[in-house]
Amino acid sequence: MPADAQDAAQRGLLISAQSAWAPQLKNEAEKLGVRTSWYLVEPNHVGLEALAQMAEQGSLRVEVTASYPLENAVEAMERVAGRRSTGKVVLTV
Repeated sequence: MPADAQDAAQRGLLISAQSAWAPQLKNEAEKLGVRTSWYLVEPNHVGLEALAQMAEQGSLRVEVTASYPLENAVEAMERVAGRRSTGKVVLTV
């Protein structure tokens, strides 16, 4: 059982943006009788401009958990799907 589903089983609600690529989270939560809610984040021009400004100022921080060369993309995706990271998993070209 994914860690998120185990934690939600104790709290009763799982809210996640991962339903598109990790449907097993929703399935496991439902098996445990946990309520679920999903959301989708879409970029917008104003938000992207703000991020670009933060990057230019050096105030934008991105937590990178792991970096993989492109030829190891399968391994990188397995890491993401297995929920073994807290930050971004990066593919390098």
